[in-house]
Amino acid sequence: SKLYLPIYMGRPQLQKDAVLVVILNENRPTAWDQVNDFIDKQGSISNAEVRRLVASHDVLGASKQLRSWVQKGLLIVTNPTAAKQHRRYAKPSTPPESSLFSKLSGKQGRSTP
Repeated sequence: SKLYLPIYMGRPQLQKDAVLVVILNENRPTAWDQVNDFIDKQGSISNAEVRRLVASHDVLGASKQLRSWVQKGLLIVTNPTAAKQHRRYAKPSTPPESSLFSKLSGKQGRSTP
């Protein structure tokens, strides 16, 4: 699900057993949005921090996602010679390659005489 998980809280001040369930009816930010925000605040991110952000224990899945972002030019490895479990990722100082963005095609790509 792309929604936040429900929050369950006990209500000890009531005489009867009760549970309050809070459901945030908002879309959860994408993994990239969470990672991007984390890097903006902390400067860089590790595989373990990515997994903590997206609430996952899948080391391989996080590695694949990080590798994908590196291939797209969204992230760089700040310490490429470090062991994989110690690698950190940050945003490049230059914008990603223009090939990441769709090119104009058809009528939009033609110049008018």
